[in-house]
Amino acid sequence: MIHLLGSPWIPAVLLLLLTCGARLYSQSWLAPSAFAGLAWSVYILVPLVAAPEFPMPSLGVWVLLSLIVSIQVGAWLTAGEARHNQEIRVAATLNAVLLSRMQKVIIVSAVVATLGAVYLGWRTMEENGLSLSGGGLLAIGHLLSVARYSGENEPFVFRVLYMWVYPAALLGGLAFAFANSRKSKLICFAAAIPALLYVFVETAKAGLLFAVCCWLSGYLAMRVVRGAERFRALNGKVLIVAAISVFAVIVLFVVTDAIRSHSQEQDVELAVDSARMKASVFGYLSAFSQWMGGSRPESLGYGAYTFGGVFDLAGLHPRATGVYSSSVILPGLEENNVYTAFRGLIQDFSFPVAIVICAALGALCGYGYGQLRRGRFRWALGVSAF
Repeated sequence: MIHLLGSPWIPAVLLLLLTCGARLYSQSWLAPSAFAGLAWSVYILVPLVAAPEFPMPSLGVWVLLSLIVSIQVGAWLTAGEARHNQEIRVAATLNAVLLSRMQKVIIVSAVVATLGAVYLGWRTMEENGLSLSGGGLLAIGHLLSVARYSGENEPFVFRVLYMWVYPAALLGGLAFAFANSRKSKLICFAAAIPALLYVFVETAKAGLLFAVCCWLSGYLAMRVVRGAERFRALNGKVLIVAAISVFAVIVLFVVTDAIRSHSQEQDVELAVDSARMKASVFGYLSAFSQWMGGSRPESLGYGAYTFGGVFDLAGLHPRATGVYSSSVILPGLEENNVYTAFRGLIQDFSFPVAIVICAALGALCGYGYGQLRRGRFRWALGVSAF
């Protein structure tokens, strides 16, 4: 019985049941109380199924359950019951007034971000005497990867320029829901150009992942505005997108690994390192659970991890590569330092305060969601951030 209660499956299944209850009550998977539970149910259940050999102390999963339920409760308390009945008027107004402006901002932001990626590649070639050949271009990723893992940060100019990929992605998702022509829809994906170029230059996948999250969050927020928030969690389109996403992740992993290991004198070798891929994709739950279950002598960071970029720019606290300098060793001697977004909150403010923060964020998003359902478009950016 004790062994059963110590299983991470208990809190995982409990979260799934609570999420189904939230969906039945809210009648939409995009309601914050249901969406947060759905997303984290997937994040928890997938590693449990795909990587059962990874050590996963149940304490970490119980902590995640507590934090997510606090978000759900806060969102449920403020979401309200009102449903807007102005779908056609709101959509038409946005099409006529905002769509063209949003597309112009998308294009400008994507161009600025592209210049940042090009600048980083050009600077690396100049500093290392690389030729403008295929081998020289591929060597950029190897050199920058070595520099990044040795603790060297990207140039400030690059960071200022490239950060515009995220507004471009977010606005692209917002605008896509109202785009009514092929040209307009293509513009909504403009952020993909600098994001993919960054993957090639830096051989880092996080920038592309964040851009995809920004795009999806904007698109889903606009579905709420348009009153098209009801959908089945499992349908043909979702399964097709999931299959394509899995294939894209595998290709992205293989290509970035090949570029990282390539120097100007070597040929590119495409090989699948399944152990490292598994640790990178599914190791976050084990890393967080082991961190929660182990000793944590670190003092509170008071925002140094949650707002790491701001603290680094202000010179208050250096930001380590990958946010955290420590790593967890997984089976196969693979390392992982991805501890989910919640470690930063806990390490900065303690677990009880993190519960309160999550409840407050859930309440704020629940209120914004209620406003979106009334057709108040200005709340779209706030709900997208959720």
